[in-house]
Amino acid sequence: EYEIVQDFPPDCRQQGYGLDWGFYPDPCALIRCGIKNGVVYLDEVLYIHNSTSATRDKLMREAGVSKNFKILADRNPESIAEMKQKGWYNIEPATKGPGSVKAGIGVMKNFKICITARSKNLKTELDNYEWAIDRQSEKPTGEPNDNFNHAIDAARYWIAGTVMQRQGAYFA
Repeated sequence: EYEIVQDFPPDCRQQGYGLDWGFYPDPCALIRCGIKNGVVYLDEVLYIHNSTSATRDKLMREAGVSKNFKILADRNPESIAEMKQKGWYNIEPATKGPGSVKAGIGVMKNFKICITARSKNLKTELDNYEWAIDRQSEKPTGEPNDNFNHAIDAARYWIAGTVMQRQGAYFA
């Protein structure tokens, strides 16, 4: 469940970005994330295919992405190193491990989620996100399908990382 809002709140104190790498066929998704009064706000900044670090750097600067805010990105040491070389020093790998997807989605479900009206791909993903079904038992496996999840994964990295860090928790 989510609600569409016109804009990301300008006075959102706790904010940053989640980044899911992609090239083709998967997109690269950069989502601005924030928490205000117990509500998570999400704003799609980038959702692009075939992007190199040079392209991402250029588009992020053009979009006004603040280098002061932490970016929690999918674990890809080479991509993170390339972005740091371009001045994105606040980029860090998201905490991942067994059960981290399920735990991260669980953290997200604890919040009311608002997405900006311009977040078209994020909306599409939220509308189509589903859990994998076991072919034999026809019951949910507890694991998400690996589609309609790139913007959601980006948001999950930041939300779960920020909330879990604040609570002193971590994924095994």
